[in-house]
Amino acid sequence: MWDKRDGIPSNDQADCELAWTSRDQVPRLMTRYWNGGTAKERGEARLHSNQKPVGLMGWCLQQCGVTDGLVIDPFMGSGSLGVACHRAGLRYLGVEIDKEHYATARARLTRETAQGLLMHNINC
Repeated sequence: MWDKRDGIPSNDQADCELAWTSRDQVPRLMTRYWNGGTAKERGEARLHSNQKPVGLMGWCLQQCGVTDGLVIDPFMGSGSLGVACHRAGLRYLGVEIDKEHYATARARLTRETAQGLLMHNINC
């Protein structure tokens, strides 16, 4: 469960989002303030109506134990999971049916990957 309030009182936005899982483990809670349509990440404007924070997507990758291989995102939206994968040193394949969202995600991922990584997660 993603607690979007992070200690902020309830407002007209959803307090949390649930993710279904069939894993044989106890549920975990990730807290990160994200206030609906006004949400920003590191000063960047929101790019998609259902955009998720990159930090949340990175946390999900950690919870799932993803350390190598290819991550496939069939609903890439603004590309948040792709950015998280890049920062974690993972290969990523994003699919988006909406041409405008695809163009937005592609531009975002191009900016993110332009310089490459200065640091990289390595499991020894």
